[in-house]
Amino acid sequence: MTQAAKGSLGWVVAGGLALFMLGRLSAESSNTSSATQPFATASPTPSQGSLVTKYAASPTVNCRAEASATGAIVRRYNRNDLVTVTLEESGWSRLDQPPCWIKSSLLVDAPVSEAPRRVAETPRSFPAQRLAAVGDVYFANCSAARAAGAAPIRVGEPGYSRRLDRDGDGVGCE
Repeated sequence: MTQAAKGSLGWVVAGGLALFMLGRLSAESSNTSSATQPFATASPTPSQGSLVTKYAASPTVNCRAEASATGAIVRRYNRNDLVTVTLEESGWSRLDQPPCWIKSSLLVDAPVSEAPRRVAETPRSFPAQRLAAVGDVYFANCSAARAAGAAPIRVGEPGYSRRLDRDGDGVGCE
């Protein structure tokens, strides 16, 4: 092949590439928004195949092998764990690593702030020595409450539970 033929071939390839790129640009411009909103762009949704990062909203979120509540659990995420959603359909979000599905309602856009733990206010009638023994506690039964010196337990006092109050009068472990 002569030097002139090689140079001509290069120009033919370059021209073909330029025509291809112009065709792509015109196809993209015909898919854009109307002339009234020249700079508006549609943001892709996960169902269109884009990647979206979300945070687990519940203390424990199960990622399942299939998009159903009965699917086998592949992995568990904790609150505020960051996940990447690749697809969203029928109320389920698909993750790629590991490949699994999470119920979309259990994912949020921003981290969930941890609520401060509520401490029960102590009524003035509750003796200080009993408060020191009881604190913010849970009693398995009335025997445990009596052993801690907390019985009887009134509504609003630390350790009170409706299940410890058989007659429902607001005083447990009578």
